[in-house]
Amino acid sequence: MTISSLLSSYLEQRGARFDLCTHPRSRTSVQTARVAHVPLHQIAKPVIVEDDAGCVMAIVPADRVVKLGQLARLLERKHLHLSDEDRIADSLGVGPDVRVGLCLERGA
Repeated sequence: MTISSLLSSYLEQRGARFDLCTHPRSRTSVQTARVAHVPLHQIAKPVIVEDDAGCVMAIVPADRVVKLGQLARLLERKHLHLSDEDRIADSLGVGPDVRVGLCLERGA
């Protein structure tokens, strides 16, 4: 299962309204918004963090950042760090050619 399908499933289960936007590969959320012609605050980005207990996917608006210390306290987990992009791609089978982003309505 890819990150985008995990994110879509999560949002669907919670009744969030969103649209999937296929776009060329981009390296940052700002680039994704630009190539998808979508305002940055309407892009949801998954941020994968991990520790010895495993991985966690934090879903945040693309114009925001994840504060690892706050997230670790919220989840009662220590030593959280960003997962390696290659490791995520390998484990989820994310291809290098196309990424899928999600467009959310404000307040969704």
